[in-house]
Amino acid sequence: MSLNPLPMRRQLANAFLPRQASRVESRRVSLHDGARTTVHVANFECSAYTPRVVVLEQPARLVRWCREHEIRHAVVGGFFLRPDYAPLGEVRLAGQAQAFVPFTAPWGDVRACVQIVDGEPRIASR
Repeated sequence: MSLNPLPMRRQLANAFLPRQASRVESRRVSLHDGARTTVHVANFECSAYTPRVVVLEQPARLVRWCREHEIRHAVVGGFFLRPDYAPLGEVRLAGQAQAFVPFTAPWGDVRACVQIVDGEPRIASR
């Protein structure tokens, strides 16, 4: 896996960011089979953050990684396979394809795709 071409430190200094630019909500919901689960939803003021994609060389706890790299907010957006820690599903950094393990058919073609285009996050079909 190649190193991430983006800087690891926050692109904007914390002093320039509003302190309350996010809101987190948790709800218990019932599923169709009667099971229950917790859904966590975070809302962020888009103008206060610069979204980017980072591929870690090895798995790390997100809280620890954020602390080490002075990142205030982050979201886990993928899965990996052992022992090589290859991302499961296609990943591109700055438009460049990274090594990955494809999903078993038909899931690779029907999954959503998260993109960052001109600094704007988007969720789209493949």
